[in-house]
Amino acid sequence: MVKVLTAEGRGDGLPVGPVYFSKDYVRRGLLCKDKTYHQGRRGVILRVHKFLGRVTHVDLRLPDGEFLLEVPIDYVRTLD
Repeated sequence: MVKVLTAEGRGDGLPVGPVYFSKDYVRRGLLCKDKTYHQGRRGVILRVHKFLGRVTHVDLRLPDGEFLLEVPIDYVRTLD
């Protein structure tokens, strides 16, 4: 389970804070090659996707500016 950090004092509850990939994540492409993001790579949570009140996926921004949408939470962990 991912512990989602939130900004205090803001009513929007947007998640903030660094996370890392806990195992290799492969993004499958339909028209392009598959891309692998290796274990240990860091990113920042931009948005949390929930289903029935539980976090299922997150949107990430990587240090190089690349965005990853709907990454399953099984692949990310907080840095603490």
